[in-house]
Amino acid sequence: TNINSFLKNYQTEAKQLKEEKLKARLILKNPEFEDIFLKAEKNIKLNMKAFIYSPFVEIEMAKLAKLDDNYKQALVYLQEALLHPRVISDNQKAHIYFEMSKLYKKFNKKERYKDIINKCKVLQNANNFYKKMCDQL
Repeated sequence: TNINSFLKNYQTEAKQLKEEKLKARLILKNPEFEDIFLKAEKNIKLNMKAFIYSPFVEIEMAKLAKLDDNYKQALVYLQEALLHPRVISDNQKAHIYFEMSKLYKKFNKKERYKDIINKCKVLQNANNFYKKMCDQL
């Protein structure tokens, strides 16, 4: 019965992934479907417990979103980078916190800005440019 339940779950998840690939193709042709796709992708990751290994991809996605002037989505990527990484160093956290602080400042979210800067300042093992920038704010 364990094998049967595993196969059933595998088939369901494979079907979901196939549907997600189709959605990705739709997004390339119709960018307005992006929000729907991102929500579906997040649900699949949560259901499969397929979390990121490190936040590198999310940081890069945030940079791309900022280049497209999509600051709200950039903030979402940075928040996701902190949610479920398997491995994250204090240097990476400092980088994420610093980038988030810039976005909160842009959105004029003063309390969140102060909170995220304080989180960055508290990091013990960070020793990079972003940590130094946080310490100066």
